[in-house]
Amino acid sequence: MFFLTWDVGHSHVDSKEFESFILEHEKKLVHFHMHDAAGNKNHLALGTGEIDLKEKFEIAGKRNCRCVLETKNVQALRESVAWLQENGMMDR
Repeated sequence: MFFLTWDVGHSHVDSKEFESFILEHEKKLVHFHMHDAAGNKNHLALGTGEIDLKEKFEIAGKRNCRCVLETKNVQALRESVAWLQENGMMDR
């Protein structure tokens, strides 16, 4: 079996080069690495970068995907959890 993982931060930094491929094969999408990104910086706390994270979480929810919050420190993880709570995404 073949499935896809979408790392949304790296996708953003890589100018969304593979995003169309992932969306064309959305039925194979089962896992997300969720973190924000800005410019060429990855692993930012959710809500602190340039990515439309609500859109990505909507796709993940529609596909019943697992999501990993990928941050580099505890403070960014706390900020990410707070962003999820503020945006009503903790009980999905």
